Amino acid sequence: MKTLTEKEFYDKVYGCWLGKNVGGTLGGPVEGKMELLNLDFYPCDFNGEPMENDDLDLQLLNLHAVEQYGVQLNADHLVQEWLAHVFFNMDEYGLFTENARRGLKAPIAGVYNNKFTHCMGSPIRSEIWAVLAAGMPQVAAYYAYQDAVIDHAGGEGVYGEVFLAVLESLAFFESDVLTLIEQALLYIPKQSVTARAILDILDLHRKGLTWQQARQELINRYGTDNFCYAPLNLAFMVLGLLYGRNFSERLLITVNCGYDTDCTAATVGAILGILGGAKAIDEKWIAPIGDGIKVSPQVTGFNAPKNLSELTERSVKAHRILKAYFENCSDRSIFAVDPDIYTVKYTLPAGSATGWDLQITQQYGEQDPTIAPGGERTVTFTVKNCRTDAYKGALYLQLPSGFLGNKRQEIYLQPGQSCQYSVTLKNGAEPQSSYPCALCVEQFVKNLLWQTQKIDFFLLPTKNWLVAQNGGSPQALCCPGDRIAFEKAFAPAAGDLLTAETELYLPQGGEFRLMVHTRQRATLFVDGQKIFEKQGAPYLPAFHRPCPDANLVLTAGSHRLKIAVSVEKSGAEPVAFQMVAAPKVFANRPLLLPQVGALFNLPKQ
Repeated sequence: MKTLTEKEFYDKVYGCWLGKNVGGTLGGPVEGKMELLNLDFYPCDFNGEPMENDDLDLQLLNLHAVEQYGVQLNADHLVQEWLAHVFFNMDEYGLFTENARRGLKAPIAGVYNNKFTHCMGSPIRSEIWAVLAAGMPQVAAYYAYQDAVIDHAGGEGVYGEVFLAVLESLAFFESDVLTLIEQALLYIPKQSVTARAILDILDLHRKGLTWQQARQELINRYGTDNFCYAPLNLAFMVLGLLYGRNFSERLLITVNCGYDTDCTAATVGAILGILGGAKAIDEKWIAPIGDGIKVSPQVTGFNAPKNLSELTERSVKAHRILKAYFENCSDRSIFAVDPDIYTVKYTLPAGSATGWDLQITQQYGEQDPTIAPGGERTVTFTVKNCRTDAYKGALYLQLPSGFLGNKRQEIYLQPGQSCQYSVTLKNGAEPQSSYPCALCVEQFVKNLLWQTQKIDFFLLPTKNWLVAQNGGSPQALCCPGDRIAFEKAFAPAAGDLLTAETELYLPQGGEFRLMVHTRQRATLFVDGQKIFEKQGAPYLPAFHRPCPDANLVLTAGSHRLKIAVSVEKSGAEPVAFQMVAAPKVFANRPLLLPQVGALFNLPKQ
């Protein structure tokens, strides 16, 4: 591997962030346009400032996290950073933070009730890991994975972020684009849609198709209703890198593919900035936006860099720390990537990074983290003794009032030995927004209780509906998350009228936005009053997406809620119901936060 002088490295890092700003500002105004575009420069005047963009904003937060936690940074730390500093409600961001605010840990917080795990929210956060781990692709992949699973666990978004972080890490020392792509592909599963889409564009390019023809072929194979779909947008990035001959041409080809244009152009701009340094970026792109950073008001509460120069200096400083550690690190286990998205890992003592006493994993299996009223679910933990001597103790649970099935289990583990603790719980508790639980781990020394340590975890209530088909007898349906799974009760056919009713309990009153996501015609009733009847739209159930909705002022207490869906074709079309708190003014922008205190109970007959 070739070496870089400090000046050369600084220039590449600065070029990375400058290219990110240029591309994000170019693509921001046309984000979401799915047709072939024809931009040749910025589409509007930015008055010497770049656009605010989550593509960069969230990486400022990740840099802050590295400065806070150092080389031991993991997904749990990043979740805490988000809860403290990020107030976006879009797609996976809003759904993940809703889960995290209710107590779920990564990676289950990233996969539960989240239709957007295949989207671009994590691939856009790759550059910080590449900069910090320049020339160390395995380290870049590890941190990118830790970052991605918090809101994309089990989805293509994880593969997108890992692929880009590796490619960008290698780009500091390798200039051949094709080599970079081939090397980065080694870090993601060959069977992933992301890998297949990238291999397809490589093949289309070799066959001599024009970039416009290649773009259309990719859309034919991977197009969806959602312009944020990661595999397609990753393929557009590779397309731009392959077909363009210089910074401007590569950037413009990428953005003119359309779809998630701020993300694709920002990432390609960053890659080109790493490859050629800041000097590779034409002055015409820099002059309209300058060196500044414009942070979104929804990312706040920490010392974000004021400009790209400060960002570069802090990035280089953090890189030196990581490089010094990993160059001399003999423990390669930190690089292991765990594909099990339904397992949450803990260590005791709590917060220990290495040299822990016990390693504990909580297995959800293929289950979600919910429990229905009066329902049962099994909670399973595996406890491994990592000490150099035997561990004697006991395990039991702390449970909410009304939960049944707790048991105490004595344990005696030799060094390296593991045991399983499994309990079937029954929910007899009063409904609440989440159920706080804890695994209690006792330790005995000379047969005396020495200490008790706790691991907190949460179970969530289902949303509980009475559903009916064509006015027939209602059936109780307990649904995890926002999706009303009519197909579990019926086989819907064209012409059917499906209804779902619930008692909506609000712990406090205020203005709420009620949303129904479905392709079918939907009608919403609240307390017997018809609120709206609208034709549906593509099923993209996120808090900010266009859909049938209404803003209502509702009092604290119980309300009767009914959704009627007219089925226009056979098969069960998904239906999601969501509610968010009242629109608030947040730095002159609406902030809609999920209403986590609401309860959806079976209505009394």
